[in-house]
Amino acid sequence: CQARYIWVGCKPTCAAANPPSKATVSRCSSSRATTQWIVDRHQCPISKQLLVDPVMAEDGNIYERKCIERWLQGKHTSPLTNESMGSKLLPALAARATVSELVEDGKTDSETASNFFLGRGRVRSARNDARTPDLSGARKDFERALALAKTPQQRKVIGLQLRTVSWMLEGQRLIAEAQKLQAEDSAEESDIASLAKVKTCPRNHDLEVHEAPSDEYSCDRCQNRVHNGAALMSCRQCDFDICKACSSSDSSSIDIQEVSDWFNELGDSVREVLQAPLNGGGRPMTAWRRLPRGARVKVMANVEELRRLCERPAPGARTAVEFNSDMGSWAGKTCIVQKRSGRISKGYALKLEGGSGRTFLFPFNALLLLSPSPSGPGGESDSDEDSDSS
Repeated sequence: CQARYIWVGCKPTCAAANPPSKATVSRCSSSRATTQWIVDRHQCPISKQLLVDPVMAEDGNIYERKCIERWLQGKHTSPLTNESMGSKLLPALAARATVSELVEDGKTDSETASNFFLGRGRVRSARNDARTPDLSGARKDFERALALAKTPQQRKVIGLQLRTVSWMLEGQRLIAEAQKLQAEDSAEESDIASLAKVKTCPRNHDLEVHEAPSDEYSCDRCQNRVHNGAALMSCRQCDFDICKACSSSDSSSIDIQEVSDWFNELGDSVREVLQAPLNGGGRPMTAWRRLPRGARVKVMANVEELRRLCERPAPGARTAVEFNSDMGSWAGKTCIVQKRSGRISKGYALKLEGGSGRTFLFPFNALLLLSPSPSGPGGESDSDEDSDSS
């Protein structure tokens, strides 16, 4: 069949079977042109991609948030006018709503829509500002991006992100379950009979059941505050008090508060576990340490971020280490500590692992710690004089 398919009422129709009127063709062409005009004017000037998380900069133009933030890390000018510009950014809510409506209504091609859903899923799942991550919304976006993906590689990458968000949602559900257990434990009525499992204090005096006369009491085992009127097992001679949970505990009991505390402590551990493969097994240095000569570190891979950190004092330091263009080639490289720079700039003089004797000074917050111990014979003792020269 040699029939041509054209757009009628914004849907493909066989021209031979149902020839459209000139007015219909003109109207559809105009509609497509208008849609394309809107799409073109809602692209980030830096990335040339459809806006996902648009913000208005001080030059009055709208950019993708992550693109303009990266731009402003190393420059203080407008990307469009090259004139001096501050770093204040405001959410462009109208632009965000317009783009979302276009894509949601199917007014863009499948590739543009797939990239939009993929980008929005990343933004929703990795929000690090005042907004709470929207994991459910992110999962829906990744599902829609996956349905529009055309190549096996695209499906593989998007599928990985979808599984990651689903894993995060499962973690969220588990934490909610732990909070529910804690609430049920707190609301449970005091069971005086259960207090009989622990009968004596550490000095073997008999314990007696009492009610806490105020909120000033705390358990001498778990150190948790005991609310007014709660049941206690007490030894007045030793001023020893234990709460219901501790007094009724035995080898088969579980401290719900400890479980809740454990979930809270998991946050930093999960972050380190997830970042370690991305950082080549290294941990970001969050504080200056007296690393010995020979310790192995890795310089952060982002050159612009490295420049920014070198040009301003590290946390707790009085001076910056300064940056030169040669230091950029060390980004992402493994290095050996040669000397601590001291507390004035809080950095380290490094040389490339396996490289020549040339050294550069880097701040601690631009490094990943691979091995805090010397990698070879000889080490620098903590009594050695620190210097701020490189």
